[in-house]
Amino acid sequence: MDDSNAEVTAKGTSVTQWNGDELIELCKQKHDRDIEAYWNSLIWHNELAEFFAGRAIEAWDESTCKITFHEKAFACEAYVVACVQSLNPMADMLGQIIYIAVLGGSNNENKVKASKISKKLQKKEYFGIKGSWDEFYESDEFSYVRAFSNTIKHRRLVRTKSIQFDITGTHGGGGNVFMPFEYNDINYPSKTVSTIVNQYRLKIREFVLNTGASINDHLKSL
Repeated sequence: MDDSNAEVTAKGTSVTQWNGDELIELCKQKHDRDIEAYWNSLIWHNELAEFFAGRAIEAWDESTCKITFHEKAFACEAYVVACVQSLNPMADMLGQIIYIAVLGGSNNENKVKASKISKKLQKKEYFGIKGSWDEFYESDEFSYVRAFSNTIKHRRLVRTKSIQFDITGTHGGGGNVFMPFEYNDINYPSKTVSTIVNQYRLKIREFVLNTGASINDHLKSL
């Protein structure tokens, strides 16, 4: 994702693109609304998540002996928490874009709740967007991110473990792990750092781009 265009390669073959300049212009044409601030915020949070993900992995690759095990564990935990907390608001930002660009709503953030977006997309002409949005918002990946972000406000959920190396001398996921927890009567199992900052992050990015592309397609059809 960059300031004007975003793309992702899904499963190594198909490419989903979301043209930000086109989205902004279509929204002005169809609804006389400016959503550039929300697009830029969405891009910014994606870049934040990518930055923190890279730093989380690098924390355990630091070779200097001046960095202690405790310091590496602390840095990794700080970065993975920041990564997840950067991913979580992307649903609200994408929901705001849908509310303005698709539903013709106002720029009042207080009127938009990500959890209510699906109900607002019940009309037949919105089904393409609704399908992409529901796939994103109800996915295991984003459900985990949302639950983690709400739970970590109350207690710590990342712990340090001893590093295990494989036969090549490479560590498997560093010395941190996401602890199991319960949120809204749903049990979430323990996860490795690489699962969250790599697999989950990239999957959420893919969901966002798919939804965004469907928004552009809808606006062009009007």
